[in-house]
Amino acid sequence: LALSTLIAFPAGIWAAARRGRVGDVAVMGATQLGVAVPNFWFAMLMVLVFAIKLRWFPAGGFAGWEKGLLPGLKSLTLPAIALALPQAAILTRVMRSALIDALGEDYIRTARAKGLTRGQALRRHALRNALIPVLTIIGMQFSFLLAGAIIIENVFFLPGLGRLVFQSISGGHADVDIQSTEIELQGTYRGATGLDPAFIAELEKKFGFDKPMHERFIDMIGNFIVFDFGTSFFRDETVIDLVLEKMPVSISLGLWTTLIVYLVCIPLGIRKAVNDGTRFDVWTTTMLTIGFAIPSFVMAILLIVLFAGGSFLDIFPLRGLVSEDFEELSLGGQILDYLWHLVLPITALVLGGFLSLTMLTKNSYLDQINMLYVQTARAKGLSEKRVMYGHVFRNAMLIVIAGFPGAFVGILFTGAMLIEIIFSLDGLGLLGFEAAIKRDYPIMFATVYFFTLLGLVMNLIGDLMYTIIDPRIDFEGRHV
Repeated sequence: LALSTLIAFPAGIWAAARRGRVGDVAVMGATQLGVAVPNFWFAMLMVLVFAIKLRWFPAGGFAGWEKGLLPGLKSLTLPAIALALPQAAILTRVMRSALIDALGEDYIRTARAKGLTRGQALRRHALRNALIPVLTIIGMQFSFLLAGAIIIENVFFLPGLGRLVFQSISGGHADVDIQSTEIELQGTYRGATGLDPAFIAELEKKFGFDKPMHERFIDMIGNFIVFDFGTSFFRDETVIDLVLEKMPVSISLGLWTTLIVYLVCIPLGIRKAVNDGTRFDVWTTTMLTIGFAIPSFVMAILLIVLFAGGSFLDIFPLRGLVSEDFEELSLGGQILDYLWHLVLPITALVLGGFLSLTMLTKNSYLDQINMLYVQTARAKGLSEKRVMYGHVFRNAMLIVIAGFPGAFVGILFTGAMLIEIIFSLDGLGLLGFEAAIKRDYPIMFATVYFFTLLGLVMNLIGDLMYTIIDPRIDFEGRHV
């Protein structure tokens, strides 16, 4: 949390002070990448470059403080950076937006009129007001960092609570075999004492580290264009076949979760806007905040204990996407069996996702309700329902509905992996985590590539949805 804050504050201030310039565009591009790529993929990329190729840091394990401060810090450097980068990207974007909004206030214009430069006005006046939303986001990030720490501790074989938590949440049923992949050497992970030189030479040849940089780049682009990622180190299958086999499970989980979140949050946000400040608004906000504060894996464990034979009821299946006798069921029975297996995983995912979209919908409606065209529609005698859904809806829902592809990608990237592990859903999240634990680099690169490509396509679809929802918007150039 401290590292992500130290990265985000200067980056956000620097980007806001250079709004629209090359530096701002570069920072926003970097944060887009940071948001899109999960932290354990950052971890594996850094292990490949800084631990295996450059050998600056250990590839895993914890040296222990008894060996000195420097060895202990070195063994924690890569895990801390991998955990901090995605959160720093989010915080940087929030910091930049808050500062830009603050710079548009009247007191900033007054300060500029007194002769202060943009940078001076930003540092002396805007920064204080911008800290309020930023500090709020920092507090909200704690639950995300907690979930991320579980993954990172297992990827780097760190002896922390995350290892114990993962063993608890998998309950001995998860398909990830961490113990078989962790090679013990005098109580520490082998990567902490160095990898086999022959294995390093094989990796260098596999990923082109023995070639000049421009040749490596050309080879990589050529292979990626034809989706040639090679063969898995630990499975007798090509990487592309593995990814295509697991992708439907992850897409199914992400799509259903996103649909349910939107179907609940849009009408709830509209009602909260209409009843702003009432008891209904206060209580729903409280409940949504509680749901947001509980990490998805904790909610998953609670649901398993309550409804999957943990200690109370045995209503829903504990693991898997379908039953063992799925092929013997009728078409209707197969559909019901599939949906029945999705109830607990999707419930664990959606409860934490209601708050942000509901509040976005509410605030979008509140911004539009006081507009002149709404007052005119009411003055004409139109019913409140027609005013809300016939006039306000299109303008208020523009950013909400157009953000559907981005929300889907966000859930697919970040929220589903632990859920796949807990419920043994054989998707890309589980495949990627297994690859990270076993250091299966071809699979790691392939999953990063597929998720990045999917993110770009979904962002393009999101931009196109603006023109579909409101035909007045287009992306053609205008010459004045």
